[in-house]
Amino acid sequence: MSVGSYSERPGAKAEENDGFSVPWSRPRPKRTGISARPISVITILILLGAWTLSARLQLVSPVFLPSPAAVWAKFVVVVRDGFVYATLLQHVTASLGRVFAALIVAIIVGVPVGLAIGISKVGRGVFDPLLEFVPAADPAARLPAADRHLVRHRRAVENPGDCDRHAGAGGAVDRRRRARRLARTHRRG
Repeated sequence: MSVGSYSERPGAKAEENDGFSVPWSRPRPKRTGISARPISVITILILLGAWTLSARLQLVSPVFLPSPAAVWAKFVVVVRDGFVYATLLQHVTASLGRVFAALIVAIIVGVPVGLAIGISKVGRGVFDPLLEFVPAADPAARLPAADRHLVRHRRAVENPGDCDRHAGAGGAVDRRRRARRLARTHRRG
């Protein structure tokens, strides 16, 4: 195929051919017909109508499928009053903070590891087995463990005394109680 074949459009006149025209640089003809936006709006309206109808007919328990009006009313209450002692903005800010913190850690760790794997055979030998193991673990199993750690850490930072009560067998309060019990049994014996 010659370079000239790119500039030659079928049915083009010789004076239209500027020598620099390529197929992807020509303007596309305007499409006539229906746009995707009205189809999207109609789809959303149909889904909302089906949701409202199924909630009104109680095809599913309202516990599992509340009406759109009930969901909207609860959303307004959560925005206005908050949820679990925090406003919606505080929850969103905390979630976005965790997401961006994870992104920064992923960049700080991932870029050097990726470069080491790509540049060095030693780096590939060190990191490849580790990276092959991690995807084998189910993401649904990895996330709750990380979330529990973050929640426990956040509680410890915000209210250390409260964290000890909820920490279970590893908490400082439990360790103190066990130490006192052990000391009492040694005094008796």
